[in-house]
Amino acid sequence: MKQTASPQMHQYSKLEERLNAFTHFLGFALAALGLGALLLKSNGLIEVMSSIVFGSSMVLLFGASTLYHSVSNPRLKPILKRADHIAIYLLIAGTYSPFLVVAIDGWVSTVSIITIWAIALFGVGFKAIFKDKYPKLAVTTYAVMGWLALLIIVPIYNAVPLTGFIFLFLGGVAYSLGIPFYMAKHKHYTHAIWHLFVLLGAACHFYAIYAFVIGQTVVVQLPIAAFAS
Repeated sequence: MKQTASPQMHQYSKLEERLNAFTHFLGFALAALGLGALLLKSNGLIEVMSSIVFGSSMVLLFGASTLYHSVSNPRLKPILKRADHIAIYLLIAGTYSPFLVVAIDGWVSTVSIITIWAIALFGVGFKAIFKDKYPKLAVTTYAVMGWLALLIIVPIYNAVPLTGFIFLFLGGVAYSLGIPFYMAKHKHYTHAIWHLFVLLGAACHFYAIYAFVIGQTVVVQLPIAAFAS
């Protein structure tokens, strides 16, 4: 039996929605733990803020997705779907942030962080205004935002250890491989498979950031005795 939602909205079976909700509830729980781990490892204000932005964007994405797939109310469903899609823009920009603010610096960092967040905010406004119109354009925007990293691949490669760079790349590949499953809404259980690719992509990016970006900044503290002289 199908759930009753907006007639323009794809309707998943109850079992599909349970799987959709469960996969991203798992992501929500892991993201919350990951946010805490990032904050514990952060050195200095810049790393703390970067950890909050990235970790919170993961929590928001997985939380919004879990709520969307858990609720069957026909009035709430479209609103939560929009929030879910908006959170994707924020997660992409949030994932960039530690690399652009902590790992690299200079004009490349400044221009890149402004550009990626400007695109993300444009996407948020686009989704808020046009709602579920132009879904293919929205998915294309997600992919383009993600692979804009190719424009700054050299400074990121120079700033991050090779293993971290590989996991950053693998995360992008995981998200990209999941897109066909996201688009194949007419086939059963493909959305849950898409969720698994999102989990894998987020996990790769979390590992790259946690292990090779956050906690690498050396915070210089002057001894108290220096102020006593």
